[in-house]
Amino acid sequence: MKSKFLLFTMLFAFVINLSANAQIPDRKGWWKFEDSSNLVKAEIGEPLFIVASQQSVAGPSDDNKATQITLGNYLIMNHGIAPNGGGTTVNEYSLQIDFSIPEGGIWHAFFQTATNNDDDADLFSNEANTLGVSATGYTSKGISTDTWYRMIVTVKNGEFYKIYIDGILWLDAAGQDVDGRFGLADKLLIFADNDGEDATVNCSELGIWDVALDELQVLSLGGATGARVPVRTKLGAWKFDDSSNLLKAEIGEPLQLVGTQESVDGPDAGNKATKLDVGSYLNMTNGILPNGGGVMVNEYSIQIDFLIPESGIWHAFYQTDPANNSDADLFANITNNIGTQATTYTSDAIEANKWYRMVITVKNGEFFRVYLNGDLWLDGDGQEIDGRFALAQQYIFIC
Repeated sequence: MKSKFLLFTMLFAFVINLSANAQIPDRKGWWKFEDSSNLVKAEIGEPLFIVASQQSVAGPSDDNKATQITLGNYLIMNHGIAPNGGGTTVNEYSLQIDFSIPEGGIWHAFFQTATNNDDDADLFSNEANTLGVSATGYTSKGISTDTWYRMIVTVKNGEFYKIYIDGILWLDAAGQDVDGRFGLADKLLIFADNDGEDATVNCSELGIWDVALDELQVLSLGGATGARVPVRTKLGAWKFDDSSNLLKAEIGEPLQLVGTQESVDGPDAGNKATKLDVGSYLNMTNGILPNGGGVMVNEYSIQIDFLIPESGIWHAFYQTDPANNSDADLFANITNNIGTQATTYTSDAIEANKWYRMVITVKNGEFFRVYLNGDLWLDGDGQEIDGRFALAQQYIFIC
């Protein structure tokens, strides 16, 4: 095994899954609106109750139906979830609403926690077509008319309030009060508002869980048609901004440290990084299921934001052997070029004391690519499926 020397500072490392799948918990309630003669029928749980009227309309696909709820009308859901989350109401839950709006630029109400409908709704689309309320803030993106969306709202009062659209996180708000505005009583009103800010919404599916789904579970639910979401998102993220807990995960599992690390300044003011000297490294649980036609993870992307304080020596970036009994799988060599003998090395070289964002994209059998600051530095041949560059459930950053 060749000698490896490293003095390395790393920031924002994460894995992006290109073939996500996750075990989704059972819903506590599920309503699909496929039976036009009984639009309140439940697939799971109790039937809905309609206040005023609704009608059957076309859903997001040719063989799919929906219900249309117009101004002043709404649904009442008896969700059957027991109080949780440390309070007397339901403080942890996820709500699915598959919807489209026929008209934009006006207010639409999505759910209401006040069972008498005597207050503002608790999730709107506003005149700018963005989603939220003043307490949580609004999404930066807006919805479009006559477009079907799968919205998943995941709530853990005291910790977070998140809105996902078609598997993508649109709003990541601070945790709201336990037993406060976003705690659920035994009933939840859907598409209700107390003062007329509840324009027409079409809904093809409703669902509710007694847990806050995680990002991978939401991603696995796909879009309103149930199709897999074409845009993937982070399965793990580590920012190293908390000097008291340098192993903390923003997404995914905490890192494990072998050796020592210290907190140092990152690339920007107010931004921190971790420094790992020779012989120390981080062990990451990547959370990706086997993919790419093998029994291991053969398709993935890794981002590493890094700086080397000394050039002309070997630096190792990541290692796929969990036992660390073989060479690492990406180096900067003594001429500061990046790669391995298997993939070849970049023609360009990195510099000492300069921050880089490196993204490694791997699809074994097809390609192995390394990007630095958005530019393609290495376009290597596809490596063997389940071979050296495939990931087990864990792999190691050598630092």
